[in-house]
Amino acid sequence: GRDAAAMASQLSKTGGGAAGFDYTKLDAGGQALSANVLTWSCVKDNVTNLVWEVTTSASGLHNSNNTYTWYNPDNSSNGGAAGVQSGGACTGSNCDTFSYVQAVNQQGWCGATDWRMPSREELVGLVHYGRSSAPYIDTDYFSDAIGSGVWSGSPSADSSGSAWGVGFSNGNAGSRYKSNSGHVRLVRGGQ
Repeated sequence: GRDAAAMASQLSKTGGGAAGFDYTKLDAGGQALSANVLTWSCVKDNVTNLVWEVTTSASGLHNSNNTYTWYNPDNSSNGGAAGVQSGGACTGSNCDTFSYVQAVNQQGWCGATDWRMPSREELVGLVHYGRSSAPYIDTDYFSDAIGSGVWSGSPSADSSGSAWGVGFSNGNAGSRYKSNSGHVRLVRGGQ
């Protein structure tokens, strides 16, 4: 696969990234930046064409310490239970996943208004299993490296009161109660 080709120096990349990952940093308007810049707002995955939000230590809507409860009022996609509104601790929006998506889209983050919660599979695609210690994500592109409890938009099939998340502190995906607070990393494109 891509990791083996990268190890053999036989992998051509559009951008940069560890192992088989191929990322490009983007500015607040969605324009490509040099790999060595120190500030960027989003990351494009050149393999999947997904664009990922990057959170920061700055206060406000995109602060990496903000937490949210899982909430989706759409009965056709919430797994049988909407979840909990505004149960996290955040600034810039109500502290639930639905409100956060709305706030980021209203802002036009990285020049786009079609941000959404990632599927479990998309979020797991960011896990860098080749790292020897946490966080299990390419920290050259995701320097905000949220360690644990990042929500996906995927409800659990086992329990209507649960949804999937990924812990970058261990690289594992797991189901958790929608009433728990967790972090969010939005995505656009794909599907």
